[in-house]
Formats: sequence, structure tokens, C-alpha cells
Amino acid sequence: MLKLILPEDKLVKVQAEPGYSLLVAVQDAGIDALPGICNGCCSCGTCLVRIDNVSEQNLSPCYPGEQQILKKLGAGQKTRLACQVMITPELEDAQITLLGKVRPSDHAGN
Repeated sequence: MLKLILPEDKLVKVQAEPGYSLLVAVQDAGIDALPGICNGCCSCGTCLVRIDNVSEQNLSPCYPGEQQILKKLGAGQKTRLACQVMITPELEDAQITLLGKVRPSDHAGN
């Protein structure tokens, strides 16, 4: 079960299948807070999330293409693109804030 914080600060819990991306899990749950207009191709930056309460080593690697997008957006260390984060059992302990198109530097706690 994933714990998601929606842009309006509402907490929701959704079931997610391991091996799928976080973006797919959010969209499959019917949540429209992450547009993902590039369809998960790591090129638009509209599926931003902040992942708290989990070690970076327990997340899927942040590849150069994702790093480049995050740098352009001025993203903080805990900010990732949901299309690049794979669902693993370790994410059950995480708190995932859906930022979507919000600039991470404008979001409190980053």
C-alpha cells in the first residue's frame, strides 16, 4: 500500500503492483495529479514527486536523463520523476508527495 499526499494535502492510500512505475500506479488509481504528458518517457517533468521516509538506496536508480530533468527544474534531493521510480516493497514505508507540475523549490519541505 502506497501513502500518497495529493496537492491539496489529502492523504490517500493506493494498492500498487511491484515492477510498475509510480506514475502508472498513481494513474491506475484514478488520481490525475501527475499529468505525465510524455507518457513516462522521462522528458517532460510533469510527474514530480517528493519521496520521504525511505533511503535513497531503496529507490530505483536515478539515471542521467532523469538527473538532467530534475536539475533543470531545480529539484531537491528527495524529488524524483514518478515515471522513473519502480514500485518495490520498500515504498510501503514511504510518504510520497505528488508535486506534478509544481516546481519543487516552491513546495514546502524541500
